[in-house]
Amino acid sequence: MSEVPPVELKDIWKRYGKQDVLAGINWTLYPGELVALMGINGAGKTTLLRTIAALTGQEHGSVRIAGEELKRDAVALRRELYFLGDEPALFPEMSAIQNIATMMGLWKVSPDRESNAAEWMDRFGVLHLRYKPVATLSRGQRYKVALAALAAIDPPIWLLDEPFASGMDAMGMKAFRQLVRQKVEQGRVVIYTTQMIEMVRDFAHRVTVISGGVMMHDGPVNGLEEAARAGNPYLEVLLDD
Repeated sequence: MSEVPPVELKDIWKRYGKQDVLAGINWTLYPGELVALMGINGAGKTTLLRTIAALTGQEHGSVRIAGEELKRDAVALRRELYFLGDEPALFPEMSAIQNIATMMGLWKVSPDRESNAAEWMDRFGVLHLRYKPVATLSRGQRYKVALAALAAIDPPIWLLDEPFASGMDAMGMKAFRQLVRQKVEQGRVVIYTTQMIEMVRDFAHRVTVISGGVMMHDGPVNGLEEAARAGNPYLEVLLDD
């Protein structure tokens, strides 16, 4: 495992057509941080994560990991992170265990870590499905398989898009929280997107809010609530339980 690097975004602009979906984002993330990226639908959350992962390019600005600029052709540097979308990118005809082995191979992870995948498949309650083609699994079960693969790969930077809307059951959610907290304690950077403040309270260390591709807030969770009480109408909407 390489040393966990910080992530630095400098003046990131991204446009679809004539619309700016990211507008001058400056953001730094540090080892051992659990960061919630919060905003309503269309705020730019997924685009921001995909930009960090070099899955989509930007019109201006840079993403740096430990000072090195991340580009699409920087394959070794891209292995420092893993983007898990709300619908995992798995091979439907392969079994769960074959998918995990394939992902481990792509990230050049030692086969010795297969035991980590098996442990988390068990804790997620899908170990008995390991030989089933993932096409036969439910959405929540597929997400659990992808999380087990992520646990085995264990990159320095985890990018999770809407994990709390992934279709997992209560067992999966409990195991997910345990996994993330364990990895953050080990120094990983974990960023997840959500629209729901209840998925931020008592979980994230820090919350970043974007709207229309613009950063509206970045800091401790209680600071978000204080800003909302001070009269920021956008933050008030997010905190409306």
